[in-house]
Amino acid sequence: AQGAANAAATAASTAADDARQAIAEEINRASDEADRASTEADRAKNEADRAQSLANIGPATPQQLGMVRIGEGIAITEDGAISVTPVNLATTERPGTVRPGSGMTIDAGGALHIAYWDAFPPYVPIPIWGVTFGGSDGRRAIMPGEAAAREDWILCDGGNDGKGGTMPNLAGRTLLGADASHVAGTIGGSGSHSHTVVGSAGNSTLSVAQLASHNHSYTSYYSTNSEGYDYDRSGAYSYTTGGTTGSTGSNAAHTHTLSATASSASNFMPFCALHFVMRVI
Repeated sequence: AQGAANAAATAASTAADDARQAIAEEINRASDEADRASTEADRAKNEADRAQSLANIGPATPQQLGMVRIGEGIAITEDGAISVTPVNLATTERPGTVRPGSGMTIDAGGALHIAYWDAFPPYVPIPIWGVTFGGSDGRRAIMPGEAAAREDWILCDGGNDGKGGTMPNLAGRTLLGADASHVAGTIGGSGSHSHTVVGSAGNSTLSVAQLASHNHSYTSYYSTNSEGYDYDRSGAYSYTTGGTTGSTGSNAAHTHTLSATASSASNFMPFCALHFVMRVI
C-alpha cells in the first residue's frame, strides 16, 4: 500500500510538472502569437500609412517628385524591378530614340538642352540686341550673356566671311526683297536726296498798263526861211532836241523759263539701329 501511495505521489508530481510545463509552453506560444499579431498590425499600419502617402503624392511633374505611370517600352517585373524594352532609332514612319544633333546636348540628369546659336540655320542675317565683337579679326560676334566670340557668327559689313566669300554689307541699310529690278546682292539707295525743278511757265500777254512806264526821245528839224523850205539857201537848217513821244508798250506774248534746285532732304523713317550678324559654316 505504501509503495502504491509513493508511486501515486510520484505520478501526481510528474503530472503536475507536465501540466505546468504545458501551461508555460501554451503561455509562451500565446505570447509569440500576440507578438506576431502586433508585428502584423504594425506592418499593416505602415502599409496603410505608405498607401495614404502615395495617394497624397499624386503624379510627378517637372517641379516635384511623384507617381509615374509606366508607359510604352517600360514594364515592372514580379519582384518590382523596372525593365526597359529596347527602342529602335526614330524614323519618319515610327517613333523611337532620338540622337541629339548640332546645338543639342543631354546633361547628367538626362535633360535636353538646346544651344540656340549653334542650332540657328546658317546664312540668315539677323539683328541682335547687345551683341559685341572680337575673335580672330574683331568681327566675330560675342553673343549677349557670353564672354567668348563665336567664330562662325560674323558681322554683316561686306568683309571676308572666312570661307572664301564675302559677307553682305548691311551697315546703315535695311533689307529689300529681290526682284527683276533689284537682283539679289545688289546695293542701292541713299540716306538723303535733293529735288530739282526744271520747266517753263505758260504764255502770257502784258498790257500797256502792265509795262514799265517809258517814252522815246527824238530830235525835231524845222525851217526858218520864208519860202518854207526845210533847208535855207546855204544848206543850213535849224533843229531842236529834247522832245519825247508818249508812253507806249509792245503788248507781245512771252514765256518764262524756270530752273530751281531744292535743298537736300533726309528720307529716313524712324528707326532703331542694331548690328546684323550671320552664321557661316
